[in-house]
Amino acid sequence: MKDQNFESMESGARFNGVPSMFTLCNALCGFSAIVITMGGAADGSVVSRMALWLVCGAMFFDLLDGLAARLLNAHSMHGLHLDSLADAISFGAAPAVMIFRIIQHHAGVFALAEYVAWLMAGLYLGCAIWRLAAHNTRAITAVDDVSEKAVFVGLPSPAAAAMVCCMVRFLPDYLVEGWSLYLGYIAYAALSALLMVSSAPYPHLRTLFERAPAWIPVLTIVLLAGSLFSMGVVALLLWAHIYILSAPAVALAMKLEHRFDLVEWVRLHVRQ
Repeated sequence: MKDQNFESMESGARFNGVPSMFTLCNALCGFSAIVITMGGAADGSVVSRMALWLVCGAMFFDLLDGLAARLLNAHSMHGLHLDSLADAISFGAAPAVMIFRIIQHHAGVFALAEYVAWLMAGLYLGCAIWRLAAHNTRAITAVDDVSEKAVFVGLPSPAAAAMVCCMVRFLPDYLVEGWSLYLGYIAYAALSALLMVSSAPYPHLRTLFERAPAWIPVLTIVLLAGSLFSMGVVALLLWAHIYILSAPAVALAMKLEHRFDLVEWVRLHVRQ
């Protein structure tokens, strides 16, 4: 079964260095974010805004490598695993380091706060790596299953990283320094981690765009990038939470209308 699916993924595709270069840029952004976060911020903040922007840059390159692979018909096992390794750095390790730094900074709240920082960072990193490994397994063993292409099972790691960036950047603006802010950091970190390993169905943008003309995904990326440059990290806050709430909204719709089944709907419409 594995060999058959391997051949199915490789057939009709050829190796192309362009998507891989975007993937390596993704990894470089993630690594740079880790280095800057561990080095501290020049303005005295716990996590530098440059580190947040580098994670945003990693997300942008992650979008570009998928788009390039689609346009160049360059899907391959090499690209699949390279992409997951880069995501483990940019959307696993880098946000985990941010979580550790931001919770460790509040170690004065109570005696065991230092250990909580290790625990939450480790939880996030473990869930991110588990999520990426599970995604690769599904891609290899169920490559021809329409439902696997239609939805992500669990929150994708870039969206979880966006949650962490939003937490670092905006939570201090809405919560008072002390216990409320500390517990807010823990709640956000735990939620982003656990959603990654949940069974919540998140829409797969590639499937939504695969029947559309090629310029529509390009326009979408331009709009996302434009909103980031015009609105700053506020745009990341907006887009991330819209996407994060999409799966609970679908689950609510399925409860309210028992006849509605997202996977069955995709099976019927994608194949038409």
